[in-house]
Amino acid sequence: MNYLAHLFLGPKDPEQALGSLLGDFVRGPVHSLDLPHGVREGIWLHRRIDAFTDAHPLVRRSRERVSAERRRYAGIMIDMFYDHLLAKHWLAFSDQPLEYFTRDIYRLLLEQQAVIQRHGGTGLAVQLCALDQFASSTGQHLSAPQAQQSATRFSAGTGT
Repeated sequence: MNYLAHLFLGPKDPEQALGSLLGDFVRGPVHSLDLPHGVREGIWLHRRIDAFTDAHPLVRRSRERVSAERRRYAGIMIDMFYDHLLAKHWLAFSDQPLEYFTRDIYRLLLEQQAVIQRHGGTGLAVQLCALDQFASSTGQHLSAPQAQQSATRFSAGTGT
């Protein structure tokens, strides 16, 4: 569920970036997935990043801090919190402003929308763009009119 981190750490190739995003949504061995090769590579990388971070002592300690009644959701909560921290402190990790990075990612994902739909996806890319999901990790959520305007802007291909 740490989409922003996966997209930041992952490749910028459109198909591989899509795979970086889809890693939480697909199951089964990567080689057997009926997806383009680049998407499968992105999913493989997503899983390798997850395996590395899940085994890291700091992530384990973060999970232990989650109460017993919420422990079932600890991984998701921590992923979302880490994405929040990445977004909040973005410029410590990137020279490119978060707004520009997310604009480029949204455009890239929308270009891959046909691949998503061809393989049973719904409107994932459009929904993420409309909700400004990655930038909203900073806590700055779009209002409903802004979200609608953003969806229209990105689906029209302007992205500005």
